Amino acid sequence: MHLKHWLEHSRLNTVITAIEINPIDIDTLFQYFENFAWELNIPLYYWNLGYEKLQKVELLEDKTAKLTPSLEINREVEPNFLLKFILQSEQIPPGIYLLDDLCNFEELEPEVIREREALITNLHRKYGSGDRSIYIVLLGEYLQFGSRLAARIPTFKIPLPDRARVETLARTYLGEKELDWHKLVTALQGLPYGEIELILPTYSQTDAEQLVEKILDHKISRWRGLGLEFFASPDVKSAGGNDLLQKYLYEVVVKLNESGAKQYNLRPPKGMLLMGPPGTGKSLIAKLAAFALGYPLLGLSWGNVLGANNPDLALAQILEVADCLDNCVILADDLIILL
Repeated sequence: MHLKHWLEHSRLNTVITAIEINPIDIDTLFQYFENFAWELNIPLYYWNLGYEKLQKVELLEDKTAKLTPSLEINREVEPNFLLKFILQSEQIPPGIYLLDDLCNFEELEPEVIREREALITNLHRKYGSGDRSIYIVLLGEYLQFGSRLAARIPTFKIPLPDRARVETLARTYLGEKELDWHKLVTALQGLPYGEIELILPTYSQTDAEQLVEKILDHKISRWRGLGLEFFASPDVKSAGGNDLLQKYLYEVVVKLNESGAKQYNLRPPKGMLLMGPPGTGKSLIAKLAAFALGYPLLGLSWGNVLGANNPDLALAQILEVADCLDNCVILADDLIILL
């Protein structure tokens, strides 16, 4: 669920919620919650493992966040000290409490997980039955709650910005430049808000002809870290020995992707399974399909995904990128099917 719907749930007496957030989007998160706190007429607080105190958050005129130490915590060595403090203290003032670093359940010992789940449940019971206007928001890069909490905690997300939002951000920083805005926005798509807001000022003085190239280089490097290769403009026009497949691409797939097909509710195929030993042209066909459709090509390596520290997170990020691009071709290479 999009984060913009958080306030609606808070008014339904939802005490504990969770938000899946890319760490670089933390300032965007503060901007959302500054508005929510204003609507509820309560202060906004933030905490992560680097703070000794709960920080009061205020946005300055330039939309940057000012964090001021506010509430002293009885900090202990054990991992659930903050939740225990909030549960046991009677001095917690009304407010929205953004709590980071508490959703990494896969890194905890089983007994610590059970205790954390119990504490969250008890917090919901304590503050959900009163009128103290206390809202606890758990933040994490990837949310995977167990069955004990999944049904109890509504989860929200700051999705990657769509094309219209990317263009708005780009014009905020580069509005006076003479640019090919279509190419620029395409180059920026698939990056989170915070990253776009970092790289646009960095390249704002770059020559217009090189700007898109530099942003693409940045994005390719960034996505390679996810195990994803990006080909903005595949240049394969034909593939020898695959005449029937090329005919199928141009006479069926391409035509079903045209606007006229949508008028008759005709849907293009969602994918193809290419089987064969190395060197038979599987990757070539993927490039040919992307070229025929005019879509960017994403190369996904299952080896890189499965070798990541958190394969579920890596795959989720890749699929989110693909979904944000609206139209793309994904080459999922090295897929092994066991029959």
